[in-house]
Amino acid sequence: MKKIAATLLCGVMLTSFVLCGCQKPVETDDGNENEIQNEAGYEKPEAGDTTQATTTTALVQINDDNLKKVVDLYNSKVPDGSHVVPVYLDGIRGEGSYSADEDLVYFDYSTMKGDSDISLNIHTDTKQISVTFQLGYGETRYYGNTSVGFDSVESLIDTLIDNPRAYELYDDSAIAANEDNIKKDLPIIYSRLITVADKAFPELGLGLEDIGIDLGDKYRSLDPTQIISTETEVKNEHKFVNGICSDCGMCWTEYYYDAIGKLDNDEANTGWRSLYGQDSATMMSPGDYIQCSASNKESGDVFYHFIDTKKENRESITCRIYCRKAKKGVDTSIRMNYEQKMFSVGQGIVDYKYNYWLEIKADAGDYAKVFESKESFKKYAEVILFVTGDDGVGRSVWGSKKDADLKKEFEEDGCIYMTKDEAIDFFWDHHQGILASMDSGMIWLDTSLADMGVNWKKKDN
Repeated sequence: MKKIAATLLCGVMLTSFVLCGCQKPVETDDGNENEIQNEAGYEKPEAGDTTQATTTTALVQINDDNLKKVVDLYNSKVPDGSHVVPVYLDGIRGEGSYSADEDLVYFDYSTMKGDSDISLNIHTDTKQISVTFQLGYGETRYYGNTSVGFDSVESLIDTLIDNPRAYELYDDSAIAANEDNIKKDLPIIYSRLITVADKAFPELGLGLEDIGIDLGDKYRSLDPTQIISTETEVKNEHKFVNGICSDCGMCWTEYYYDAIGKLDNDEANTGWRSLYGQDSATMMSPGDYIQCSASNKESGDVFYHFIDTKKENRESITCRIYCRKAKKGVDTSIRMNYEQKMFSVGQGIVDYKYNYWLEIKADAGDYAKVFESKESFKKYAEVILFVTGDDGVGRSVWGSKKDADLKKEFEEDGCIYMTKDEAIDFFWDHHQGILASMDSGMIWLDTSLADMGVNWKKKDN
């Protein structure tokens, strides 16, 4: 089984700052699947493909009972072994991931940008771990691989910190300008790997060391929540109430635009800004993503996307929450879509034949009423079913076609038909995980849906 972690090569410069000091104004406005592949376009070394092997004999032995539990857990989550299972911990940027069979356990920690990671290919038969390490700095990388015993990963990190060139590297382009950063960042990334690995299999109450891997104690004393040199820390000193700061009167959209620029090192750009948010355990599948975008200081949105590519009709569920600066406060709205039967519109462009479209509009601060119950949700929701014809035009069909005829058409296309009430039930059933994921996606922007006025949770009230 091939075990390669998905990575995205992006770089941001280190900055620690406070966004928009809160002062009173003087009176005088997408399909990533998290499958086991390499999205960055380069090829990681295969298990056993090492540049310099360390032949330390492992003192730690595999716990066969715990290994079987982990393998069974993985198989229950991914029966076909096609992708890794993500692992998230509150307060830790990025995420861990794993896959497992009797001979090979894969575990990885990757930063939120995906440009830096440490991955372990644990060979239970040979008692060796193939360690791949990568740190990205803009267009350059520090990237290599070697093998160690089950009790020697910590000593490998020690060696690399002492001398980043201790092993032959696949890419050493980052060393010339970033050797000091490498020595500072590598311990933090390894500390994060240890922290996430300790909770690698939460359903079992087990961590990576419970199957017999000794990650050492030295780097446990480091704070894994501290940022590395390519990450940015955003601090929100505002007190947003329904989209407006109660102290200084700033609109949330202005803060959001600035925060995206800071976190993505894109402050020089005066146009559209966008970044992918933190993934979380509340997502529907490992391939889901959150995108935070703003076209200017007067508008912004948060986007959630799920796509099931394993189904023949490649169904998609999306949610986009908009916030716009208004004369008084902000205007907000929520749009959710459930689409089925993907087809190609042109090269690299796709659309869906069937689109359940739901929109909710409420005053900022009133969303507690919307999500108070399914009945309340139904009162606020405008729901339309669009069907795209052979001419490429989507038309609203409820009222012009009978349910029985629509159901037959859907079934002939291998899709599931829902009445309007069933569609509302569908969106209601999925809203909590989607909105929770959107909140988690903005954690490093130090803001939330409640800040913009979408107080969907009881504790937001």
